[in-house]
This record gives sequence, C-alpha cells and structure tokens, in this order.
Amino acid sequence: MKNMLPVMLLIVMLAFSANAQTSVLNTAPQFGIWNMSNFVFDNSVDKTPNTEFRFSSLRFIVTGNATPEVSYHVAADFNDESNKKSIFKQGWIMYNVNDLVQLRIGQFKYPFGKETYTSLIYQKFANPSYVLGNIAAKLGNDGGSYRDIGIEASRKLILTEGISAELKAMVMNGSGPNSPDKNNQKDFVSHLGFQFKDFAQLGFSHYTGKANFVTITSDEAAYGTDIAFNYNSLTLQAEYIKSVYKYDSIKPDEISSGFYFYGVWMPKEKIEVGVRLDSYDRSKAIAEDTISRLTLLAGYYFTNKSKITFNYEFRNDESSYKVKDMAVVVFQTAI
Repeated sequence: MKNMLPVMLLIVMLAFSANAQTSVLNTAPQFGIWNMSNFVFDNSVDKTPNTEFRFSSLRFIVTGNATPEVSYHVAADFNDESNKKSIFKQGWIMYNVNDLVQLRIGQFKYPFGKETYTSLIYQKFANPSYVLGNIAAKLGNDGGSYRDIGIEASRKLILTEGISAELKAMVMNGSGPNSPDKNNQKDFVSHLGFQFKDFAQLGFSHYTGKANFVTITSDEAAYGTDIAFNYNSLTLQAEYIKSVYKYDSIKPDEISSGFYFYGVWMPKEKIEVGVRLDSYDRSKAIAEDTISRLTLLAGYYFTNKSKITFNYEFRNDESSYKVKDMAVVVFQTAI
C-alpha cells in the first residue's frame, strides 16, 4: 500500500466515531502461566527418530488495566517450539473508547481468520490446519506466528436484536514478530465478523501487502471466509483461505488455497471427541501438489485450561510418498 495516510485517517475516524465512556475497573495486574508438552509418533518414511518427546511451550502472561480505559497485555514464551528459543510473543496497549470501539497498538495477532485468533491453550487439535500454517501464519515479508507490529482499530455494531457485527482493521509492518520493517510498504489486514444470537458466526478476511524474496518482490494478497456453529456441547467450524502472489511479468502468479472443517463434541463433562478434515493445495499451477489430512481427537479436561488429548492424523501428500500417519499426545496445564 503506497499511500497509508487515508487508511490511518480511516482508522482514527472509525475509533472515535462514538463518545468515550468510563467505568471502574481493577487496575491490579493479572499473571498467568501455561506449559505444553507432547509425545509424537511420526510414521513417515526415513523419519529418524520416529518417536519423540517435545516440550512445546512455556508461556508467561501479564495482563491488566493502567486506567479504566487503557489495558495492556504482555506474553513471552520461554521455549517457543517454532524458534527453539525464548521469544517475546506479543505485547500491546489497548484504548477502549467505549463498549463498542477499541484501538490497539503493539505486537499481536493480526485480524485474519478465525482459528488464527484462538489462543494456543484453547485450540482443539495438536497441529494447526495446513492452510492456517502455510498461509495465515506467514502473511507479510517474513511473517510467522500469526503476529506482526502495527495498529488496529475495531468497531462493534448492533444490527438487530441478537445480531451484531465487528470490524477489525490493522496496518502493520508485514515483517513478522520481533522484526523491524524491511520496506516502505505497510500491509493492511481486516476481518468483518457477524454474530447470530449465541450459536452462529460468519466472517470474511482480507490481506494485502508486499512479500520479499531473495531476488524479487511481489504483491501479496489473501482472502478468507470462516463460519462456526455452537449448539450445547457441539461445535462445528470451517474456513477457506486463498493467497495470490503477483510478480508482474517476471514470472507467473502463484496461487494457493485450502480449507478445513471440524466438529467437536463433549458427550460428557470433561470428555471431548472430534474430527477434522483439512486440505491445502500448495500451487494451482502444479498438478498433484495437495496435502490433506483427517485428524481424530479424544481428550479429557481437568479444568478448562488443563487437559490431555490424543490426536491421530491420517496424512496424504500427493507430492511425497514419504509422508505417513502421525499420532500426538498433548499434555497441557495453565494457571
């Protein structure tokens, strides 16, 4: 996006389009900590070792309110599995203009998709869906971990009784977490979501920006649609995401897309079962370049944040005969 001034003005106008109000809140900081450990069996060809214990995450979180209108959040992971090291995960300051309007600045998850926004401690399956891990997690120049540095405005709208909408819009560097900007092009991400009573949600995501590779730069865009239903102890959720890289006349455009669908049910208190189907086409220009997976889930909750789950993944990669099934046992606890 070459001229960011109109976008920034839009965000400010959106945020301050309603009168601010104050409320009395507890300003004492709240502390949290969680850890996640896995046991993995990977039956892929030439996988050595094919069994492994993993200490995936040890996260420390501080949240609170500096004033009734200003809140903050800081999170660090002392064993981030994706980076194999300690990492500052996110930190932001939020200004609540009123109950419907918020401004946030710092490093945090950009508003793209639905599964993206689910905190690690509440995620149902051991591994993210292929399309989330390969598109949504990596938006921007050198993105990763679904996070970036920037400013976000959000606005809730009450449309009718029981039906509401929320728009989130963010301008970000597009260089990933803990990274300075790498060009003068800022990236833009937005999500428009609708809530129907307490049982259904529908959302639309959009991203536009620049992607820098070793020798060339391309225009990058991504689009997504998400839908979810909740009824008693049953949850159904699905997303479709598509990304497009445009290289002008240097090389043909690259298009990839994928989806996931899952259903999770709690037949009894503390017991959860589920199934997920997900598929990701790495490149529309290459035949037989899709990876797909069927995941079965069974879990037991000690509390709403502490649980043990078993995942079995039936995997199929059209481009590699070596990818075989995987089983993952997850142990997690949080306070």
